Amino acid sequence: MELQIVTFRWLEQKFDSCPQRDVKVVIEDMNARIGREELYTPVIGPNSLHTVTNDNGQ
Repeated sequence: MELQIVTFRWLEQKFDSCPQRDVKVVIEDMNARIGREELYTPVIGPNSLHTVTNDNGQ
């Protein structure tokens, strides 16, 4: 299984094991590039440094 998939499954399990009322914050550079595609506008607006999203940003 690809390391990226294993990592995100592990992270999802950790989130799911926390009480829902807890605030969860993940701080990590996962080499994600979020582009300026219309899909991400509600989340980041025009504030992306990249024009195209890479595989880690999806």
